[in-house]
Amino acid sequence: MGFVLLLITVVVRGQTTGASSKLVAGWAFVTFMFFFLGLDDGTKLHERLGTMFNDAVTNSADEGTGPLGTLNDWFPSYSWQVIVGPFYVAAGLFLIFFLSKQLDDPRLLGLVTLAVALFAVAQVMDFLEGRDDDLFLHVADFFSTFEGRAVHFSKSVEEFFEMAGTTTFLYIFLKKLSSLTPSLSFQLRPGGST
Repeated sequence: MGFVLLLITVVVRGQTTGASSKLVAGWAFVTFMFFFLGLDDGTKLHERLGTMFNDAVTNSADEGTGPLGTLNDWFPSYSWQVIVGPFYVAAGLFLIFFLSKQLDDPRLLGLVTLAVALFAVAQVMDFLEGRDDDLFLHVADFFSTFEGRAVHFSKSVEEFFEMAGTTTFLYIFLKKLSSLTPSLSFQLRPGGST
């Protein structure tokens, strides 16, 4: 997806001059965001940052030190959400605002809302997974199964939501690229049609 966004940025840069440099910068930022998300997903960067943050703000007795340590102790889920979560929220809000100005088709705007919602639900599921309140034990008891199976199912659904959100964004960006370059066209057709 980062490559498609890079193409959009290059095309927009070639089609605009002067005052539209903010437009190019906006597309460049969206490109950076999705390149970062791909890198982060492949390297578990946010988890590593969370571990580094946790190690930096806790002492040998596993208690938080200073205001960041207190925040880390208070936060009920994964440490990475304390430091990376606000940036993800800000990036999501920027994405909604920016794309609402850049996409003319209301159907694509609806898909943006859907894609952001899919990512948001996945993050809420990740938040619930990181809690230490036996939520999955209760879910497993309700469905007469094992806790590990409930956790696995939750992680599978969470990953599905992220992949569905990513695929939706890819479709949106391919449609935007094809609208910027009339020589390209992109359509989804049901299988079996001739």
